[in-house]
Amino acid sequence: MIDTINAGDLVWVPSSVKAHSRFAHSLITKLPRNFLVIGVESNDINILIDGREWTVKRVDVYPPRKDSNGR
Repeated sequence: MIDTINAGDLVWVPSSVKAHSRFAHSLITKLPRNFLVIGVESNDINILIDGREWTVKRVDVYPPRKDSNGR
């Protein structure tokens, strides 16, 4: 978990994390990867997944992971 998160940050979300949207849709992340934060609430983080806004629980996000090239 990350203590300080702001819009514009990258966060890493592991696989098998449940995300939901405003339209009562939900999904489970299949692959762990970095996502862009677009909003922060007290217990939830709004991220972009494939160009759409989704909400995940704050406890399910971590600092961004570097790729194999160290970036």
